[in-house]
Amino acid sequence: MPARVAAEPTRGRSFPASRHQKTLGPALTIPVGLSNLGSHESRSFAIYSQRQMHGNAHQLQASSHILAFQAGPEILGQRFANRVAKNKDAPPHFTTFAECQNEKNTIVIQVAVYNTKSYDQEYLEKAAGTEQVQWRFHEFRLSTETALAAKGSQAICIFVNDEANRGCLEVLAAQGVRLIALRCAGSNNVDLDAARELGLIVVRVPAYSPYSVAEHTVGLLLTLNRKIHRAYNRVRELNFSLGGLVGSDVHGKTVGIIGTGKIGQIAAQIFRGFGAEVIAYDSFPSKDWAQTNGIRYVDLDRLLESSHIVSLHVPLLPETRYLLNARTLAKTKKGVFLLNTSRGKLVDTTALIAALKSGHVGGVGLDVYEEEEGVFFEDLSGQVLLDDELSQLLMFPNVLITSHQAFLTHEALSEIARVTTQNLLNLDANAPFMEGTIL
Repeated sequence: MPARVAAEPTRGRSFPASRHQKTLGPALTIPVGLSNLGSHESRSFAIYSQRQMHGNAHQLQASSHILAFQAGPEILGQRFANRVAKNKDAPPHFTTFAECQNEKNTIVIQVAVYNTKSYDQEYLEKAAGTEQVQWRFHEFRLSTETALAAKGSQAICIFVNDEANRGCLEVLAAQGVRLIALRCAGSNNVDLDAARELGLIVVRVPAYSPYSVAEHTVGLLLTLNRKIHRAYNRVRELNFSLGGLVGSDVHGKTVGIIGTGKIGQIAAQIFRGFGAEVIAYDSFPSKDWAQTNGIRYVDLDRLLESSHIVSLHVPLLPETRYLLNARTLAKTKKGVFLLNTSRGKLVDTTALIAALKSGHVGGVGLDVYEEEEGVFFEDLSGQVLLDDELSQLLMFPNVLITSHQAFLTHEALSEIARVTTQNLLNLDANAPFMEGTIL
């Protein structure tokens, strides 16, 4: 009697057996990708099994993704065969191929991952404890319409441009979702009040790698100030002239840091290493840190008036929305360099463009943009960019934009995956979430 094994791929996509099978001899037919059932990749395939013994064949039944075989259990590897034999009289249970290699690797939670990029999947699947998580990776973003894709999951995992408003959260709660895990520090895209009302827990990764963002901020300034990006393009065309590439020393300049959390503090310390004078503004100043590092706190107006370089390192809150606007930009020094690697809506883009056109602002380095959703993280190279203000910014020779990549380092991605996976496992174990992660 033929046996049936149901394997559900991590991406949550349907692979009909008739189109995605590979035959190994007359006895065994398996989906492409599962031919090495003892491999590392097999860990990400879950098996829901009802075992029935019929001589030398075994019937394992589950969902619609089917794997048929007629061979004896030894074809799956000795460990899997031993487990089948050991549990032949056991009641229906949930297992994975990884369990055949390690009894501790039991799937305990299903998670829908939205807005997945290749690096997200790579690092989540390498995190400690990932064998106990059934990941369902979706490339589309979370919205009220796509929330239905979380059906059957106890948790979802989202990023900065996913939209978790009240309507979306109601759909998630109705499907039994219990936890929302953010792969970032900011939470302005989540209606936290609605989440609490609906009994949804929201966790984040508060400090995945402050160094990655701080270093990228300084990198934007150096590239922009010393026109490295323009020089790179020239040299590739065999143009070795230096005209138009004059920059300025950072040494001796005044750098204003707005927001002295972990990222802001590291950025300030890097600028101090250049020999710059660093002043800072924060609603909750860290006076001991400032004294230790030779940094002075001043009020916001004083910072804007005194700084040659202004760098933003604050979260997006009602009081920080459009922190840099027509009024505050007018207070800055003529020729000021502005840096924003925090949140796009800290800067009023319309006012920024006007300040660039007038020549008041000398340079702008952005890793975020207020209307970046649907643009950043996507390849639009074959399309017309419909955002007029972003198109204008890209035309300025003294504007440098990266597409929200400041966080993108090995260390940061590893920490995001580690903290996210551990919190998911803690949910199942009814254990406390990691310190500082719950919102």
